[in-house]
Amino acid sequence: MNGRQLRDLCSLGWLFVIAALSFIVLRSPVKSTGDFVYFYSIGRLLHEQPSHLYDYEAQQAEFDQSRPDLHGVLGPSPYPPFVALCFEPLASLPFLLAWRIWTGIAFGLYLAGLWLLLRAFLPEHRTAWPAIFCGALLFWPFLARTLASGQISAIGFFTMSLALAEQQKRRWFSSGLTLSLCLYKPTLLIWILALLIVASAWKTLAGFFAGAAILATVTTGVFGGVGIWRQYADMVLHLSSFQSVLIQSDYLDVLAVLRLGSGGALSGFTTIFCLGVGGLVILWAWHCSLTSAVEHRIALAWAITLPLSLLVNVYTPIYDSVLLIVSLIGTARLFQDLAPKWLIAGGLLLLVVSCCSTWIAGNCRIQPLSLLIAAISALQIWRCRHQTVVVNADSAVLGPKAAH
Repeated sequence: MNGRQLRDLCSLGWLFVIAALSFIVLRSPVKSTGDFVYFYSIGRLLHEQPSHLYDYEAQQAEFDQSRPDLHGVLGPSPYPPFVALCFEPLASLPFLLAWRIWTGIAFGLYLAGLWLLLRAFLPEHRTAWPAIFCGALLFWPFLARTLASGQISAIGFFTMSLALAEQQKRRWFSSGLTLSLCLYKPTLLIWILALLIVASAWKTLAGFFAGAAILATVTTGVFGGVGIWRQYADMVLHLSSFQSVLIQSDYLDVLAVLRLGSGGALSGFTTIFCLGVGGLVILWAWHCSLTSAVEHRIALAWAITLPLSLLVNVYTPIYDSVLLIVSLIGTARLFQDLAPKWLIAGGLLLLVVSCCSTWIAGNCRIQPLSLLIAAISALQIWRCRHQTVVVNADSAVLGPKAAH
């Protein structure tokens, strides 16, 4: 593919972006805001009945008031109390106006996260930035499942992008401080925090725990005591009883994929076995990245861990796969020797699979996006493994690795 063909393809992509964004903004969002109703409703509940924030019946009443057509479909809101604090101002507005404002905020967060990543990891390839922006905006889990539905995964995308960019710049404490904002969904942090412990990234961990302490202190003070955390813990413990409201084709983690394929629940042994095998794969990925010859090994290990953390988890809705974009940009230098046509083909494959993954999963009981994420992770580990190695994460390069 020559330069003119690439420009034409990029121009066509931007036309699709403009058309999709126009469709989202101009159409009535009544049937596409099933996720935003969670955040709008808990904001209203906090304003009207703060003591019933984690009362499912009270939540359901608010859900029905905002979206009566979804009665009986929505489970409880599992988000920490500081999320309700953030959405309380929007909840004072009419629902559709609040949705449109949040859509604008989410779009801005996504663009800002992309810019931070590109500036940190691909500063010397500015000519490729427009194509990367275009592809990232066309990624279906962002366009339809985050932006159109009003999800808050844009916060996770921006936060993880900023934290990883700060790590790349050796701003350890600020990286951890930023990472603490991902506590709105603790499952995003399980493997990242484990990596930081294994890599002895103590300054980053100190920043994370400082941020977590600030969030906890402010939230506890606003709610007038620790009772709100007990209510939140009780809600989280009872989430498993609402499995029937989950659409398995919307989830990417290996446990959801197996439940989708088998059409039923998994045994305890199967769950432990799958998570154990996945954990071993992640440990191997850490070994490959933390002993590689790249300058910023922890940032590389972090980026490689992100797609694996989507699979080796207990709750990964499809909209959380926006973190895959963070990983791809964070590991882009592993693939800079490949011909542009292969990178373009891979990007187009990802866009196509992301668009039809839910439909295929619902009709064929196979989640193709999970399979593609697994393939991307395997390729990242393989490329990292075939870099020059060092003795440990802080030593100098010893020399080229022997062929395998």
